[in-house]
Amino acid sequence: MTVVRFGRPHRHLRATDSTNERARELAEASAPSGTVVTAGEQSAGRGRHGRVWTAPPGKALLYSAILRDLVPFH
Repeated sequence: MTVVRFGRPHRHLRATDSTNERARELAEASAPSGTVVTAGEQSAGRGRHGRVWTAPPGKALLYSAILRDLVPFH
């Protein structure tokens, strides 16, 4: 079994349109499970039901994570 180190690697962006989009690009480029993308500011975040939102600097916790092949925890 492979141990996943959540939060490693960690890519922090000062500003981005969407942490989810940056994580998707990294996943498509074979970034490992546990990779986390954070940002200080986000201009085009997407939430549930397709809702779009923004987050000014220092006003929200902005992150997306790549998780692959989750193993059930017993």
